[in-house]
Amino acid sequence: MRTTINLPPRIIEKAKERAREKNVTLSLYVEEAVRSALSKDESTPSESVVKLPTFNCGGPALIDLEDKDALWEALDDRS
Repeated sequence: MRTTINLPPRIIEKAKERAREKNVTLSLYVEEAVRSALSKDESTPSESVVKLPTFNCGGPALIDLEDKDALWEALDDRS
């Protein structure tokens, strides 16, 4: 299918150069590049879940981490 896309001149020149090196048309080179990019997107999970270790610190937290003012105050007291 024929379509028009706008790319920066530097990218077009690099793509033309690579297509010549591979002895393929610019259209085929761009098609392969798009296919490659799409397959990488599909194979990469959108969200990686990492299980981090937790530790029992022996009691309730001394600072409410959701309270920005309390957190900044505690950090200022340490200096």
